[in-house]
Amino acid sequence: MPNGDFDFNVIIISILYNAQNQYLSFQVGSAITADADPQQEYEECLLKSQAIRNVLAKL
Repeated sequence: MPNGDFDFNVIIISILYNAQNQYLSFQVGSAITADADPQQEYEECLLKSQAIRNVLAKL
């Protein structure tokens, strides 16, 4: 029975690899709200993806 609490997870950074097709992709996200500035959200996504992009650039 529900007791009023809830755990909620949102994946904001993920890497997917399809070994059969040898295809790797990644995605990042942010929380878009009514007060969000699109440019700032875009820059946040770039920041979140920087480490992944750095690693992939070395492959």
